[in-house]
Amino acid sequence: MTKALKVAYTLGIIFLLYFVIIFGIKAFYPELSYYDYTAEIKKNCGSYPQYETPKCEYNYNATTEEADNCKGQSNKAREEFDEKNNAYSKCSEKYNPGNSHKRNLFIIENILGLLLVITAFFLMRISMLSNGAAFAGVMLIIDGFYEGWRVSEKALQFGVGVIIIIVFITTAVLLHRKTNKIK
Repeated sequence: MTKALKVAYTLGIIFLLYFVIIFGIKAFYPELSYYDYTAEIKKNCGSYPQYETPKCEYNYNATTEEADNCKGQSNKAREEFDEKNNAYSKCSEKYNPGNSHKRNLFIIENILGLLLVITAFFLMRISMLSNGAAFAGVMLIIDGFYEGWRVSEKALQFGVGVIIIIVFITTAVLLHRKTNKIK
């Protein structure tokens, strides 16, 4: 088999494995709809705060004293809105159901990626399958980190990272030993 054909098959395996797994995850663990997000947030945090413009801002014939007084009212209204907005943002982060979904994707994709990397080690005699599984596993791990990094707890990120490093170092050492015995 020519090198180009091997490369084409390997690339096909990489992308097919990756996308079939991603589509499978989306089929059996779908993303939440916009309404699921907003209903949960509204239930726990109330409505998004609205900025109320002081009525004096519309008085274009105001005296200097009235304009200064209005500016103070505007600043106070802006500060009150900012406080309400910050409180709403913190609350919506806490009660956003999408965060737990993304955290779970982080875990699922990293587990499946590690399983592909480990499987690639056992498929070493068939280089196209081995390479395809390994690269698809790495792509899943990267996607898992991308999906869930912002919403995952630091301890979870660290734990998953350590497990990934251990699996990669172990398979690299075993692969090195195995390839040296073959030659």
